[in-house]
Amino acid sequence: MDWVSTPSFLVPRDVDIDPDGNLIISDSLNNRLRQLTRDGVITTIAGGYSSSGGNIGDGGPLQYATLLDPTGVAFSADGVMYIRESTRLRRVDHDTITTLASGFIASGDIAVGSAGDVYVPDGNVIWRVDTLGQKTLFAGVLGGGGSAADGVAASNAVLDGVYHVAIAPNDDVYFSDFNSGRVRKVANGIVTTVAGGGTVRDATGCMPATRPVRVPAQGLAFSPEGDLVIAAAKLVRKVALTDRPCPSMSAITPKRVLETRVAEGQIGFTGPKPQSGQVVTVHLGVAGSVVPADATAVALNITVTNATVNGYVTAWPCEAERPRASNVNVVVGQTAANSAVIALGDSNDVCLFDHAGGDLIVDVTGYIGSTTPYQPLVPYRALETRPAEGQFHYIGNKPVAGQIVRLPVTGWGFGSSRTVSPFASAVVFNVTATNATADGYITVWSCAEPRPTASNLNVTLGGTVAHLVISSLSEGSVCLYTQSGADLVVDILGAFAAESPYVGTTPSRVLETRVADGQIGYQGGTPAAGQTVEVDVLHSNLSVVAQTARAVVINVTATNPAAPGFVTVWPCGTPRPVSSSLNLSASDTQSNAIVVGLGAAGKVCIYTQSGTDLIADVNGIFA
Repeated sequence: MDWVSTPSFLVPRDVDIDPDGNLIISDSLNNRLRQLTRDGVITTIAGGYSSSGGNIGDGGPLQYATLLDPTGVAFSADGVMYIRESTRLRRVDHDTITTLASGFIASGDIAVGSAGDVYVPDGNVIWRVDTLGQKTLFAGVLGGGGSAADGVAASNAVLDGVYHVAIAPNDDVYFSDFNSGRVRKVANGIVTTVAGGGTVRDATGCMPATRPVRVPAQGLAFSPEGDLVIAAAKLVRKVALTDRPCPSMSAITPKRVLETRVAEGQIGFTGPKPQSGQVVTVHLGVAGSVVPADATAVALNITVTNATVNGYVTAWPCEAERPRASNVNVVVGQTAANSAVIALGDSNDVCLFDHAGGDLIVDVTGYIGSTTPYQPLVPYRALETRPAEGQFHYIGNKPVAGQIVRLPVTGWGFGSSRTVSPFASAVVFNVTATNATADGYITVWSCAEPRPTASNLNVTLGGTVAHLVISSLSEGSVCLYTQSGADLVVDILGAFAAESPYVGTTPSRVLETRVADGQIGYQGGTPAAGQTVEVDVLHSNLSVVAQTARAVVINVTATNPAAPGFVTVWPCGTPRPVSSSLNLSASDTQSNAIVVGLGAAGKVCIYTQSGTDLIADVNGIFA
């Protein structure tokens, strides 16, 4: 039984599971070994007779032994327990404790290989102790203190701060080279880096483990699936040692799932043009080959045309109540389109509220699977600057030219289905600008970064335009800059977690066809009617992160069209889909944010039906 009536831990340093499934905990500064049973009972199994430390008890029962700063515990395959203390390694076999080896100078945990050898990290070296107590230097150089380790024999590796070790299923030895900020392994006697040592500042997102600059591991273990689990920098990360892709946004060649126009051949709808106030249901479950049953969200391009009144369209999962939000805003008789990432319920149905009373066209451009760390939310309003609509997260007159509005995103909400996680790394918005004072643009970015020289929305005097925006989130807030002055409305659609495959980038221009503005990724005159422009995303001026991209978030702008028409964006190397990404009037300027997969050789294709100048900015990637 426990000699303390209410057990409390004082710097527990290591844990392992005994053959009976109990959790064994090294309670280092209490000088005790604790046992936590499956039914939640805690007892002291060693050190209970003295809390002042010591190493008395060799040759006797474990329960009567005293311990001095136990920092590691591990079990061999045959159930023998090993305990790491301040200067020595002890073994417990059939409840009898003995000292197996001594002379260690630094604290740390331990691990046991399949042959029963115990690996003991000790400052700048790792010792291997066999079942007879023979201690040999396994890795590192005595005295050590450096990071000259990769590609050399373990016995010649210069290490700096080795405190944690784990054994892989194939008996490779993994360890933390803490002061170097790396996790390394010894395989066939040679040391290599497994995590850390890269060029990326923060180890966020699903990425190669060697990309972050530092991974200062404070604990290592292997999962039942054989993945390496690392505790570092207040996060627990997993490294898949087999070649597995990151779960990501699955971008597909756009597929039309709704068409209400009779003349174009109705799809997913029968009857006359939807009336103002009508709700149209898009049955994505019917298109099972496009959106799998376990998808949690879907990327759509929504177009409204032949609007009866000035109005809007709202999209949401049919299981939820219709939100106070909009995805597309349109003027009577006109055509407008916008992208949206919409959460999916059990039915995989998306509802569209047609306030404008226009024909509706919906194309699926991708989906998010159940394994992707994405938080799909029922859309909710996060910013409203118009007094007549009830200002929210804003007080004052309409934002003026040059004004920056700061929007807090985390730390508030309307229940779990409408609250962004405080651990979110990026947020999916629908941003609307209306009542513009003059022609201009809106830029959205993470407030922790400098304002980029790019736009997310282009607005005209007195006009209204809405766009999908996916913005990085590093301090819980995003900033919105209005160049010409306009009211701003923001609806939140979802959020990506820190370990998600989405990487927000400073908007980078990859295509500019206008000669006067300096052509980028293109040479020649204005793209003609029927022309397809290929955008070489992977070999553009983006950072190296884009080289692993499977899909991108690209903001495409069409300007100076020769005639009314449309623009289609899709992955090169696949047939051009029967869909539109932008719809244009003569001499119009329109833009839309699109999630598109990278096609052959990392290229995105843009088709212009009527001939127009094209501009494309990449705002983020899905690895």
